[in-house]
Amino acid sequence: MTDDDVLPDHTMRNDDTYKTYVANELRRHDARLDAMAARIALIERDQTEIKTLVKDVAKNTGEMLEVFESWRGAMRALEWIGRAAKPIVYIVGLIGGAVVWIKTGGMK
Repeated sequence: MTDDDVLPDHTMRNDDTYKTYVANELRRHDARLDAMAARIALIERDQTEIKTLVKDVAKNTGEMLEVFESWRGAMRALEWIGRAAKPIVYIVGLIGGAVVWIKTGGMK
């Protein structure tokens, strides 16, 4: 910190010292604002990239969800086939047993 950075006591203030102080303060604040503007620009660029990535992930997730939904439908169909197959196997077995029983002469 230099003498120009410190606001002089009001009793010692002259126009040149005060103008120098104000000019230094303005330069310092301008530099801070420029740095903040640069950071904001970087944040906005990153935000745009993140939005693009999120949209891509949402699209890919939607496609994966469609695949899982179709698999769920296939599994439901197989489940119904399995449920139907059990009684069908009993019926076919019963009919097959009856046919064998009849062909072999039954209860002779």
